[in-house]
Amino acid sequence: SVSDTTADIGETETSNKCDEGVPSCLDENGLSDLSLCPDPKSDYDCVDGCCIKKFKCKKRHIIFPTLVITSGILLKTKAIEKIGYFNEDYLIDQVDNEYCIRLWKSGFKIAVNFDIVLKHSIGKRSTRKILFLNVKPSNHNAFRRYLIARNSLITVKKYPYIPVFIWETKILFHEFLSILVFEKEKYKRLKFLLKGLKDGILY
Repeated sequence: SVSDTTADIGETETSNKCDEGVPSCLDENGLSDLSLCPDPKSDYDCVDGCCIKKFKCKKRHIIFPTLVITSGILLKTKAIEKIGYFNEDYLIDQVDNEYCIRLWKSGFKIAVNFDIVLKHSIGKRSTRKILFLNVKPSNHNAFRRYLIARNSLITVKKYPYIPVFIWETKILFHEFLSILVFEKEKYKRLKFLLKGLKDGILY
Protein backbone atom coordinates (compact mmCIF):
# COMPACT_ATOMS: atom_id res chain seq x y z
CA SER A 1 0.00 0.00 0.00
CA VAL A 2 0.95 3.69 -0.24
CA SER A 3 1.27 4.04 3.55
CA ASP A 4 3.56 1.01 3.76
CA THR A 5 5.75 2.39 0.98
CA THR A 6 5.98 5.77 2.74
CA ALA A 7 6.98 4.10 5.99
CA ASP A 8 9.67 2.07 4.23
CA ILE A 9 11.09 5.22 2.60
CA GLY A 10 11.15 7.01 5.95
CA GLU A 11 13.01 4.12 7.57
CA THR A 12 15.53 4.00 4.73
CA GLU A 13 16.19 7.75 4.94
CA THR A 14 16.73 7.58 8.71
CA SER A 15 19.06 4.62 8.53
CA ASN A 16 21.14 6.13 5.72
CA LYS A 17 21.34 9.64 7.17
CA CYS A 18 24.92 9.38 8.48
CA ASP A 19 27.94 9.22 6.18
CA GLU A 20 29.67 5.91 5.68
CA GLY A 21 31.68 4.98 8.77
CA VAL A 22 29.83 7.48 10.98
CA PRO A 23 27.68 5.71 13.60
CA SER A 24 24.17 6.82 14.42
CA CYS A 25 23.44 8.22 17.88
CA LEU A 26 19.69 7.63 17.74
CA ASP A 27 18.11 4.84 19.77
CA GLU A 28 15.24 2.66 18.56
CA ASN A 29 12.80 5.42 19.52
CA GLY A 30 14.65 8.05 17.48
CA LEU A 31 16.04 9.82 20.56
CA SER A 32 19.63 11.03 20.97
CA ASP A 33 21.82 8.60 22.89
CA LEU A 34 25.55 9.37 23.14
CA SER A 35 26.19 5.93 24.60
CA LEU A 36 25.91 4.68 21.01
CA CYS A 37 28.96 6.75 20.00
CA PRO A 38 32.56 5.46 20.14
CA ASP A 39 34.73 5.91 23.23
CA PRO A 40 35.58 8.34 24.67
CA LYS A 41 31.96 9.41 24.34
CA SER A 42 32.74 12.89 25.70
CA ASP A 43 34.55 13.58 22.41
CA TYR A 44 31.30 13.37 20.45
CA ASP A 45 28.11 15.34 19.90
CA CYS A 46 24.89 13.95 18.48
CA VAL A 47 24.31 16.08 15.38
CA ASP A 48 21.34 15.29 13.12
CA GLY A 49 21.31 11.77 14.53
CA CYS A 50 25.00 11.11 13.85
CA CYS A 51 28.01 10.82 16.16
CA ILE A 52 30.14 13.82 15.19
CA LYS A 53 33.53 14.26 16.83
CA LYS A 54 34.04 17.60 18.54
CA PHE A 55 36.79 19.76 17.12
CA LYS A 56 39.42 20.70 19.69
CA CYS A 57 41.60 23.75 19.08
CA LYS A 58 45.25 23.56 20.00
CA LYS A 59 45.97 26.79 21.82
CA ARG A 60 49.49 27.04 20.46
CA HIS A 61 48.04 27.30 16.96
CA ILE A 62 45.64 30.16 17.76
CA ILE A 63 46.34 33.84 17.11
CA PHE A 64 44.13 36.87 17.78
CA PRO A 65 44.38 39.36 14.89
CA THR A 66 42.47 42.60 14.51
CA LEU A 67 41.13 41.94 11.03
CA VAL A 68 40.29 38.79 9.06
CA ILE A 69 38.53 38.09 5.78
CA THR A 70 35.04 36.61 5.96
CA SER A 71 35.84 33.45 3.97
CA GLY A 72 35.55 30.39 6.20
CA ILE A 73 34.61 32.23 9.40
CA LEU A 74 32.36 31.06 12.22
CA LEU A 75 30.35 33.65 14.15
CA LYS A 76 28.84 33.27 17.58
CA THR A 77 25.13 33.96 17.65
CA LYS A 78 25.57 36.26 20.65
CA ALA A 79 27.93 38.41 18.57
CA ILE A 80 25.37 38.69 15.78
CA GLU A 81 22.64 39.48 18.29
CA LYS A 82 24.76 42.27 19.78
CA ILE A 83 26.26 43.98 16.72
CA GLY A 84 23.95 42.88 13.91
CA TYR A 85 24.65 41.52 10.46
CA PHE A 86 27.13 42.50 7.77
CA ASN A 87 26.70 45.92 6.18
CA GLU A 88 24.89 45.19 2.91
CA ASP A 89 25.55 48.73 1.64
CA TYR A 90 29.19 47.69 1.17
CA LEU A 91 28.15 44.89 -1.22
CA ILE A 92 31.54 43.12 -1.32
CA ASP A 93 34.80 44.79 -0.40
CA GLN A 94 35.65 45.97 3.12
CA VAL A 95 32.61 44.14 4.50
CA ASP A 96 34.94 42.00 6.61
CA ASN A 97 37.05 44.91 7.90
CA GLU A 98 34.01 46.91 8.93
CA TYR A 99 32.52 43.93 10.75
CA CYS A 100 35.79 43.13 12.52
CA ILE A 101 36.00 46.71 13.79
CA ARG A 102 32.47 46.41 15.17
CA LEU A 103 33.40 43.15 16.89
CA TRP A 104 36.42 44.69 18.59
CA LYS A 105 34.46 47.78 19.61
CA SER A 106 31.89 45.52 21.27
CA GLY A 107 34.51 43.57 23.23
CA PHE A 108 34.70 40.40 21.12
CA LYS A 109 37.96 38.70 20.17
CA ILE A 110 38.77 37.37 16.72
CA ALA A 111 40.66 34.07 16.65
CA VAL A 112 42.43 32.32 13.78
CA ASN A 113 43.08 28.59 14.06
CA PHE A 114 46.05 27.37 12.02
CA ASP A 115 44.94 23.74 12.36
CA ILE A 116 42.24 24.44 9.77
CA VAL A 117 43.07 25.15 6.13
CA LEU A 118 40.75 26.74 3.58
CA LYS A 119 42.06 27.06 0.04
CA HIS A 120 41.11 30.56 -1.02
CA SER A 121 42.68 33.31 -3.09
CA ILE A 122 41.96 37.05 -3.30
CA GLY A 123 41.73 37.73 -7.01
CA LYS A 124 44.52 36.53 -9.30
CA ARG A 125 47.43 37.55 -7.12
CA SER A 126 51.14 37.38 -7.71
CA THR A 127 53.89 38.90 -5.60
CA ARG A 128 55.87 41.67 -7.31
CA LYS A 129 58.53 44.01 -6.02
CA ILE A 130 59.13 47.75 -6.35
CA LEU A 131 62.39 48.71 -4.67
CA PHE A 132 61.84 47.63 -1.03
CA LEU A 133 58.06 47.19 -1.36
CA ASN A 134 56.28 43.89 -1.89
CA VAL A 135 53.18 44.45 -4.02
CA LYS A 136 50.48 41.83 -4.60
CA PRO A 137 48.25 43.01 -7.46
CA SER A 138 44.85 41.33 -7.26
CA ASN A 139 43.81 42.15 -10.85
CA HIS A 140 40.27 42.86 -9.65
CA ASN A 141 38.03 44.48 -12.25
CA ALA A 142 37.18 48.18 -12.31
CA PHE A 143 33.93 47.84 -10.33
CA ARG A 144 35.70 46.02 -7.50
CA ARG A 145 38.24 48.87 -7.40
CA TYR A 146 35.36 51.33 -7.10
CA LEU A 147 33.95 49.41 -4.12
CA ILE A 148 37.34 49.10 -2.43
CA ALA A 149 37.95 52.84 -2.65
CA ARG A 150 34.42 53.90 -1.69
CA ASN A 151 34.07 51.47 1.20
CA SER A 152 37.55 52.23 2.56
CA LEU A 153 36.66 55.90 2.90
CA ILE A 154 33.25 55.11 4.39
CA THR A 155 34.95 52.91 6.99
CA VAL A 156 37.42 55.64 7.92
CA LYS A 157 34.56 58.12 8.33
CA LYS A 158 32.51 55.70 10.45
CA TYR A 159 35.44 54.74 12.69
CA PRO A 160 37.78 57.74 13.02
CA TYR A 161 40.60 55.90 14.75
CA ILE A 162 44.27 56.20 13.80
CA PRO A 163 44.79 52.42 13.24
CA VAL A 164 41.75 52.30 10.95
CA PHE A 165 42.98 55.34 9.01
CA ILE A 166 46.47 53.84 8.59
CA TRP A 167 45.13 50.44 7.50
CA GLU A 168 42.66 51.81 4.95
CA THR A 169 45.24 54.25 3.60
CA LYS A 170 47.66 51.35 3.07
CA ILE A 171 44.95 49.45 1.18
CA LEU A 172 44.24 52.40 -1.12
CA PHE A 173 47.93 53.05 -1.76
CA HIS A 174 48.46 49.37 -2.56
CA GLU A 175 45.52 49.34 -4.99
CA PHE A 176 46.72 52.50 -6.74
CA LEU A 177 50.29 51.23 -7.07
CA SER A 178 49.18 47.78 -8.27
CA ILE A 179 47.04 49.23 -11.05
CA LEU A 180 49.53 51.91 -12.07
CA VAL A 181 52.56 49.62 -12.35
CA PHE A 182 51.45 46.04 -12.90
CA GLU A 183 47.88 45.66 -14.11
CA LYS A 184 46.01 45.95 -17.40
CA GLU A 185 43.14 48.37 -18.09
CA LYS A 186 44.96 51.03 -16.09
CA TYR A 187 42.83 53.95 -17.21
CA LYS A 188 39.49 52.26 -16.53
CA ARG A 189 40.52 50.86 -13.15
CA LEU A 190 42.08 54.12 -11.97
CA LYS A 191 38.99 56.00 -13.15
CA PHE A 192 36.73 53.74 -11.09
CA LEU A 193 39.11 53.96 -8.12
CA LEU A 194 38.91 57.77 -8.19
CA LYS A 195 35.11 57.67 -8.57
CA GLY A 196 34.97 55.41 -5.52
CA LEU A 197 37.04 57.92 -3.53
CA LYS A 198 34.66 60.69 -4.58
CA ASP A 199 31.54 58.75 -3.65
CA GLY A 200 33.13 57.67 -0.36
CA ILE A 201 33.74 61.31 0.57
CA LEU A 202 30.16 62.26 -0.35
CA TYR A 203 28.56 59.20 1.27
